[in-house]
Amino acid sequence: MELLRYAPLLILLLTCFVPAGVSSTDPPTEDIILFDTNRDGNWEIYNVGADGSNPTRITNSSAQDYGPWPSPDGLQIVFFSRPSRVNYIYTMDIDGQNVTKLDGISGAAAGPVWSPDGSRIAFVSFAEADAEICTINVDGTNLRQLTDNTSGDFEPT
Repeated sequence: MELLRYAPLLILLLTCFVPAGVSSTDPPTEDIILFDTNRDGNWEIYNVGADGSNPTRITNSSAQDYGPWPSPDGLQIVFFSRPSRVNYIYTMDIDGQNVTKLDGISGAAAGPVWSPDGSRIAFVSFAEADAEICTINVDGTNLRQLTDNTSGDFEPT
């Protein structure tokens, strides 16, 4: 729970980064900031113009939705949704449409982040006794655990 206290600041800082090679003609993540907030009583994901204009809620569920991370092409977002005690990983279009749950993931804890080519998502899993780094294809196939040790592994980027 201590980590969740810093999540909004971390997300704000991380989503302000525009990868090298992104031009002004590329899709919208360079013009918006993604963030999560519980301003309406439940954690939801919002976007806002880089100048602070037009804050818009793009998730609206009874689950806690948080941790948005834009895809390399700026067209999608990966995020966590926590309807109970388990986090699930979802993708959606940058405008909140086409929400898709990635099946087969249990105990997701941190991340999720896109691979540079946008084909995979890395995240931290607590499915085993400790935190391990895993990846999964964007379509929900090919779940792979990349680390396996007795120490916790965190912060995939």
